[in-house]
Amino acid sequence: MFNLKFSKILITGGTGFIGSHLAEKLLEYENISIVIVDNQFSCNVLPKNIENKIRLEKKDVRNLDDMEELFKEIQPEICFHLAAIHFIPYCIKHTNETIDVNIRGSANIQHLCSKYSCNLIQASTADVYTQEKGIHSEESIVKPMNIYGYSKRAAEETLEFFFCEYPELFGVSVRIFNVYGERDTIPHVITEIINQLKEQESREFLSLELGNTEPKRDFIHASDVADGLISIANKIDSGIYIYNLGSGESWSIREIISEIEKILQKKINVEISTERFRKSDRMNLQADISKIKNEIGWEPKISINKGLEQLIKNELKI
Repeated sequence: MFNLKFSKILITGGTGFIGSHLAEKLLEYENISIVIVDNQFSCNVLPKNIENKIRLEKKDVRNLDDMEELFKEIQPEICFHLAAIHFIPYCIKHTNETIDVNIRGSANIQHLCSKYSCNLIQASTADVYTQEKGIHSEESIVKPMNIYGYSKRAAEETLEFFFCEYPELFGVSVRIFNVYGERDTIPHVITEIINQLKEQESREFLSLELGNTEPKRDFIHASDVADGLISIANKIDSGIYIYNLGSGESWSIREIISEIEKILQKKINVEISTERFRKSDRMNLQADISKIKNEIGWEPKISINKGLEQLIKNELKI
């Protein structure tokens, strides 16, 4: 493993799903200190064996004064900004809160990073892209379909505003596709499938109640996401960038279920509930990851088959 360029690291939203994987992977490096800022809005899924190796501050990124005190004290060299409201059904029901956290909170972090000479990598989303059939590159049309996508696109633009006058720093927006893996407490579709199967561990016949199973998504394991974020941090020296972070493949939910059936060696009956359908749902979302491959030298290591097998082994007793 290569050495890490940075020793003083700040992670916002670091007790959550992706943040916990990122902190865990960063701790594989020597001579680093990690401070995590998280208001623990949803959960704290940091593994117990790493909690005593990081400093955890329960703060809200919307509180500029609190965050500035922390920046002054720790003088971070790089910030991984992951704090956000991102579960789309929740975002749709709580639009003002989504805007407040995802735009104003992000702008606070961007302002402080530029003020205190801290490099920044922030989590954006594939939901910034317009609905189209093809594979999405960073040059694809940007036209979000929902408030979550709009809030993340706005944060991309404010990053450019804050960092354009600081050529010695780098600011990166990473458009992350559909993440899955251990520790996801939000009912994204693969997590929802695992949770439903957990309730049937003793049954011979398995069943699922799901919404639309036809749309195809680019599923990437949380460990690969963490590895990708670190690879970007270690490669770039200065400038403003946007990168896709996905697997470069797409799978429908029906295909995912078929893979799970192979792993479990059991048939799963799927009941389609129209009540679970989203009002707007794109049919295909897949990343073109050639830019991050060519410029950063990163590509995913965990195939969907391996990732599902690992998740099922850790989560189920079927």
